[in-house]
Amino acid sequence: MSTRSCRPFPLRSVPKGHELRFLSGDVPGQSLSLRSMDPSIEVPAGLTLQGDVAPAEWVDEKLLPGRGQTEGVRVAEIVPTGFEGYARILHPASRRVGDRFEPVTWSELARSRGKTIHPEVQLKALLGDEFGQPPPWGELPEEDSIPQGLRAPLVEILRHFTRTADRCWFCIWEGYGVWFGSQELTWYSDMSRSAVRAREREAIRRAERQRAVLDQIPKASIMGGQRRCFVFTGSIDSIPDLTIGGWSHTPNWWWPDDRAWIVVSELDAPSTYVGGSEALVQAILNEPQIEAVNSHPEDRFDWLGDRINDLDSP
Repeated sequence: MSTRSCRPFPLRSVPKGHELRFLSGDVPGQSLSLRSMDPSIEVPAGLTLQGDVAPAEWVDEKLLPGRGQTEGVRVAEIVPTGFEGYARILHPASRRVGDRFEPVTWSELARSRGKTIHPEVQLKALLGDEFGQPPPWGELPEEDSIPQGLRAPLVEILRHFTRTADRCWFCIWEGYGVWFGSQELTWYSDMSRSAVRAREREAIRRAERQRAVLDQIPKASIMGGQRRCFVFTGSIDSIPDLTIGGWSHTPNWWWPDDRAWIVVSELDAPSTYVGGSEALVQAILNEPQIEAVNSHPEDRFDWLGDRINDLDSP
């Protein structure tokens, strides 16, 4: 018996009210499966879900309002203003070496293509035609989450620049399709169409119940409501091994209770921003395990923001 399952999908790509897409029930000789969810939200290990999201309101209050699309997105539309300095951590790409992968820095990508690393550098400008699809040499950098190998060294730096490392706030986007314990619904080609449709209807009802559970949980509104996030508390020590629904992932916005710094990994972005003191920024820039550049609130954040590297050059 063969089955087909899928990684939990992001709800951002599916209209509300239609969270589940179904496979046809009449493929000869094949069994079909659909990953559905249990109606009980899973809280990441080490974190506590908060019903009061007011302590996260300052994040949105400190963001600059969005500009028109033609002007591009600024860092300060994603990362709160008011810090002495900002660092941008560049998530490494990876190269296949036998049966394993090794990290590839942006600096290496730039050198091999005659490009320049600078605060507004963008992968689209570095890679050209290789951007937007898996390159033959390996994998593109991880997006919207700090890569596993960078978490521990970053945490060790951050803990020295706060008095409240044991109490941090974590905002995680509501749209990740991993908030419920998974169970697999499977049907087979010899099942009647009515039986398959009955299972589909039940899955839809389950999705609606899950949506209702999510809707009842208070969420922080960030970026003028473009991002709605569950709010958690926990220790900074939960970051290196944090998982969401079984998938290794870090929060999108997180900071200590004393707000000495903030770490931001926005959706679809292959880099992470840190706002804090000048000393913190320098410590990140000096860490050999982390590739980082200085950043500024007025820098461009978007894919087309690289104003130095020529997008059309080879």
